[in-house]
Amino acid sequence: DGELNTVDEVTITVNPDINPNQNERPAVNAGVDKTGILDDTLLEGTVTDDGLPNPPGAVTSSWSQISGPGTAAFADPALANTTVSFPEAGVYTLQLSANDSELTSTDEVTITVNPTQACSPDVNSVNASASVLSGDVSTNDDTGGVYSNVAFGNRGQLTLELNGTYNYFPPANVSATFDDVFNYSVTYFDANGVVDEICTTVLTITVTP
Repeated sequence: DGELNTVDEVTITVNPDINPNQNERPAVNAGVDKTGILDDTLLEGTVTDDGLPNPPGAVTSSWSQISGPGTAAFADPALANTTVSFPEAGVYTLQLSANDSELTSTDEVTITVNPTQACSPDVNSVNASASVLSGDVSTNDDTGGVYSNVAFGNRGQLTLELNGTYNYFPPANVSATFDDVFNYSVTYFDANGVVDEICTTVLTITVTP
């Protein structure tokens, strides 16, 4: 009106052209850090890709070890989800990589393997005339284990409780001394309830006539 002016502004963002044929790096996740056991720790990795370039239109993945006191053994290093075992306790850094023939992505996970828990063999004896032998295989082991049968003896019968106590029922008509051997396992858990260690050992019961 010759005396007052009014102004306003607008911001325009210009994005680059999106090329549907532009190859993107594979997305790799090696999973969360965890406490593992010497045998068969699960690796929960994931790999996703856009399918480019095509060909080949496929992505390959591979596990490898970055560091650790021993050499880790992968059940199948070409699978994102696989298991790994360790020769000794310590802290291991593992790497999951993925390659689409042009681009590669990687991610790492740390596995802390605790020392082996005590899992001692047990020996006991019973006369075949006894109706039952009661015992406890946990007395020589570290505390906190959960016990279970792996295989049963071939003569008498054994009931093994989770806390390590057992009842053994000797067979009838025993004419000579023999050993009844039972394999069992002990599973230890960490403070978060995750399996920390599994060991297997034997209970040997000597049965006399």
